[in-house]
Amino acid sequence: MFAFDLRRQLRVRELRRCDKIADQLFVDVRKVSDYQLRHLPSAVSLPLDLLEDHASALLDPSRILYVYGRNRTQALLACVILQDLGYQAVSIGTMRAWPYDTITSW
Repeated sequence: MFAFDLRRQLRVRELRRCDKIADQLFVDVRKVSDYQLRHLPSAVSLPLDLLEDHASALLDPSRILYVYGRNRTQALLACVILQDLGYQAVSIGTMRAWPYDTITSW
């Protein structure tokens, strides 16, 4: 059915070990209202239902995309879609365990 590689998931604690975490490209696939409430500093808002139609306009195919959503399932589904579109996408699940500062747009 899907050709998604489940090994392409990353826990937040593993991501913290990556160099230059602020330089990573995060994709928030939750609703825009959730994104505005709270999101990661460098995150691009691209709701799951708009992902296929707008990914090419907003995302850089040469970068690894770290995807998070409302829940793990949503993030994994977004990764499947992005990988099918030719992107390198890694799920980080949700932002509940995020240990760093977040942005509020309100």
